[in-house]
Amino acid sequence: MARHARGFRISSAAPTAAADAAATAAAAKAPASVPPFPQAQPLARIRVGKAGKPQLWTAEEQARLEELVEQLGTRSWATIALDMPGRTGKQCRDRYLNTQPQLKKGNWTPQEDLLLAQLHSQMGNSP
Repeated sequence: MARHARGFRISSAAPTAAADAAATAAAAKAPASVPPFPQAQPLARIRVGKAGKPQLWTAEEQARLEELVEQLGTRSWATIALDMPGRTGKQCRDRYLNTQPQLKKGNWTPQEDLLLAQLHSQMGNSP
C-alpha cells in the first residue's frame, strides 16, 4: 500500500466481497432514530407566467400569506414560503412588509429622535 500526501493509505487492490459485506452490515446497524435527508428544495421557486415575467400576487395568495404570518410570525420567512407554492421567503417578506400600512418608512421625526435620546440616556446600551 502506498501513502497519500496527507497520510491516507491508498490501496491498489479492488474491494473484496468481505469488505462490501462489512460496509452493508454497518449501514444496516445505523440507528433508526436518524431521520432520512429531507427532500431538496429547488433553488428558485419564483412563479413565472407565460411571458416569462413573474406573476402578480392573487387575492388567495395574499390571504394565505397573512394567515401564515399570523400563525408563524415574521421570524422565519423560509418556513412561510414552504406553504406558498411558487414563492420564495424573500418574496413573501417583501410582499408582507410592502402591504402593511402601519409600518412607517422614511426619516425619523424630531420627536422620535428626542424620545430615542431620552430613553438611551436612561437605559444605556445594554439589552
